[in-house]
Amino acid sequence: MIHLLRHFTIRFWVSLLAGSLVVLLGFPLLGEALGLMVAFWAVLACFVVFFFITGWFGNTLGMRWVDQLMREAGIWERAGNFRQSEIRFKKAVAIFDSFLISPLVRQEKSQQLSARMVRFYLSREGTGPTADTFIMAYLHRYPGDEEVSDAWLHKADLEELCLHENDDLAFKIGEAQPENQSLQRLLVRACLLAERIDFPALKAYQRIIQDPIPGDRNIIDAIAVRFFKDRRADRWALKAFLSAFKADRKKTWLLKGMAACMQRSSANDRASRPYKDVGKLLSGIDKDTLAKLEQEFAAPHAPEAKPGKAPQKEYLKTVWQSLASVSSALITGLFNAISAAGRDSISLFIQVKKHKNTRTVLKWTALGMAGCGLAVLVINTAVHLIPAKAPPPFEPAPEEQPAETIIIDPFTLQVAAYLKVEHAEKYVATLKDLDLDAYYTQAKSAKSHWYQVRISHFPTKDAARVYGEELKAKGIIDDFYVANYERPLLTR
Repeated sequence: MIHLLRHFTIRFWVSLLAGSLVVLLGFPLLGEALGLMVAFWAVLACFVVFFFITGWFGNTLGMRWVDQLMREAGIWERAGNFRQSEIRFKKAVAIFDSFLISPLVRQEKSQQLSARMVRFYLSREGTGPTADTFIMAYLHRYPGDEEVSDAWLHKADLEELCLHENDDLAFKIGEAQPENQSLQRLLVRACLLAERIDFPALKAYQRIIQDPIPGDRNIIDAIAVRFFKDRRADRWALKAFLSAFKADRKKTWLLKGMAACMQRSSANDRASRPYKDVGKLLSGIDKDTLAKLEQEFAAPHAPEAKPGKAPQKEYLKTVWQSLASVSSALITGLFNAISAAGRDSISLFIQVKKHKNTRTVLKWTALGMAGCGLAVLVINTAVHLIPAKAPPPFEPAPEEQPAETIIIDPFTLQVAAYLKVEHAEKYVATLKDLDLDAYYTQAKSAKSHWYQVRISHFPTKDAARVYGEELKAKGIIDDFYVANYERPLLTR
């Protein structure tokens, strides 16, 4: 907007000055032959002519200057002098930002100059912050440039690609180039490495699942494992489970995820093609088994992504019968031992009672107990009569810490994940300012630590989703997913 005002202001004043000079010098030569109306239209026409001449002259001069600088920049670049080449490019950009070139011409030619500069920066080994900002600005404006986007994505750090300021640009490029298979797979690998499962990542996963190629089996398996670990049971997860199971039917653990997706689906969902395919696949399994599979999938601590084979039914039956036999034998033996001990005790009591020395033993036993009692009484009295030492000064006991609140709700909302703890702390502080029960936990991947920002705790997944949708509708969070609740180990 500033460039537009500057350009037309200069053209207006130049046209007004040149037109005024022509009128002042030319009209007196015509004498009084011209009327007032003719003079007005003549002055207006003169001004318009000079306005367009000024624009043409500025555009011609500016574009020739830019072309000359771009040729010089190319010569310096081929000679290996990148500093001189960059200076020429920056001068060309300064001319584009000046008043010489009109907005229409500038809009048509700016892409050519920007693309040339971006390729210049990408050809260098190291780029500074200015170059990185210029490249990202160009890709934000022209995300469909496959050559530049491929070069930028391959130079970017895969772990940082889907985080912070880069993630919007990466997903924007993916949306603009859905047919670029190498780009889509690179984006999905970055999302999997970052363990992202928000809406932009889900769309990237969906493009791979809908249009797979022979080499995508490992990627689809990784997507299915990601959904399985997060206990997702929606249309996104169902397509991933189905695709992974079709590729390898030995992965029977995927049946749990598909059973859960069918159990939690709506009538509209079941009318779609993927749900029909899963319905046919699960049609041979009875309802009780399906319900059991769904419960196992929803368990807080489910088996790993590659669980081993379940024990055979016959083996379990044999073990159960053996345990029952051993238990029965132990109980019978214990009962017989108690009965025998009881009979022996009664017989011994009768014999002792009939013995002739029983009364003598009982008499001396009673006298011994009385003597022991008397001795205890004397010792106790003597202890109370002897003055005791002064007790040590009383020290108040430390105040007891309030008991920690035990939370039994199994679910929570995860709204973000960061590589740096200060980013997580900043976001948690922002959410707490909004009176939200926010915290963060630490998770570890193969190469880095993650700090996951989470909100509150919920007894059911439905309650968590309803709360998450409310926050999303209010614009407080961008997206979320339901995760298993863990007590935060990090507090600051």
